[in-house]
Amino acid sequence: MEVGEPLRSPAESTWAAPSNVVGKILSAGDQISAAKSAAIASAMRALDSPDALASAQKHLENLSKLETLSGVTRRRDTIQGAVILFIVLAAVGLSMGIKLGSIAAAASVSARELVITTASVLVRTPATYINARVVVGGDAGVDAEVRKLLAEPQATLAITEIQQTSDVLRTVLRQEDGCHLLVVREGSLAISLSSATTKGAATAQDLVLRGSNSKAASLTICGVVEQPLAIAARLSDMTIEQRVNHGVLATEVLPSVLSGELDIGGRRMELTPLDVLFVRVFHDEDPAKASAAFVDMTATAVSVRLSANVSELTVGTVHDQKDRMPNILESLSRDSPLGTVYSSALAAFAFLWGLRKVLVA
Repeated sequence: MEVGEPLRSPAESTWAAPSNVVGKILSAGDQISAAKSAAIASAMRALDSPDALASAQKHLENLSKLETLSGVTRRRDTIQGAVILFIVLAAVGLSMGIKLGSIAAAASVSARELVITTASVLVRTPATYINARVVVGGDAGVDAEVRKLLAEPQATLAITEIQQTSDVLRTVLRQEDGCHLLVVREGSLAISLSSATTKGAATAQDLVLRGSNSKAASLTICGVVEQPLAIAARLSDMTIEQRVNHGVLATEVLPSVLSGELDIGGRRMELTPLDVLFVRVFHDEDPAKASAAFVDMTATAVSVRLSANVSELTVGTVHDQKDRMPNILESLSRDSPLGTVYSSALAAFAFLWGLRKVLVA
């Protein structure tokens, strides 16, 4: 400093920034560093003036405190931005990952075979067959003589009544090669038959098919279908697939769907002959709200119609079944498109704001 040169104040020194910084937009930290450099340069020039040196030293101390506060602010902004990003990503991830507990679904499917678990079964329309033969297998509550009598050709045969006699019934319904097959795998089912032989003799038989995990009971009727059997059942679950048993430890799963469609919360899906289907029905505590499935055993297929709230729903090929229960985000999109747009815009704004705080800090 030249003798007689006016001493600049610390505030003036603060703005004496290097020429390469002038005209640039600097961050708070850069501005503080530039101010400290200017204050140090001013202090070096003020060695001959004790008052100026003390003022420059005090200014340096204030700048150091300001720099510390700036670092704290940067760390705070970074933490806030990271927290916001985490909350947004977690909310989106949860809305995509959490499935609904139940959804209204409707199914209309024609198949070769279906497996149903029921709490009750009722006959809606009795079945009538012409030139029928009946084969009874497993525990059916009848002796060999009755089995032999039923196996003889029947001019007409009618299934007049079906009644579930156990709390839970798991049964297989199949149409194959002009025959209807009913297999009880679990529980018991009472069936009333009425027949007339070609000789004109009329008989009535009551069967009780009892099945267990180790041994199933079955009823096979082969003949011309005059009146298809139609039943109503309160379902617990339904599987539409065909299982071919090649031995005790060898079971092959095959597609069973012939045609059909699903309506999942208003979204329609066509089924193909490559698909298998599993549905678990959500039962309300109020029995009056229970939904029934309607099953028709026609001459060419087993048809089922179901409209109920379901808690599980998987559809796909045998080796690629997918969970079709919608997640929360899909549900919001279906129920309130405008609300979804608003929520998405808000989430995008929060995400970008949090990202900016992290990057700028």
